[in-house]
Amino acid sequence: MPPIELFFMGGTGLGYINTTPLRGYVDQSVGPRSIYGDPLGGKALAKQTLELRFAVAVTRSPSTS
Repeated sequence: MPPIELFFMGGTGLGYINTTPLRGYVDQSVGPRSIYGDPLGGKALAKQTLELRFAVAVTRSPSTS
């Protein structure tokens, strides 16, 4: 299979063909590797994301009266 048809994941996704961004990982670091450590790319790709944001602490400003 030609490399252009393979999927790579990790990092920003910028600068590489068919690289899907994944926060917290180096470019093309997620997926199958050769015995030499080179990324091989995959024939299928699955990515799910979930982000939850909430306030950890709430501070009140002093009232002005």
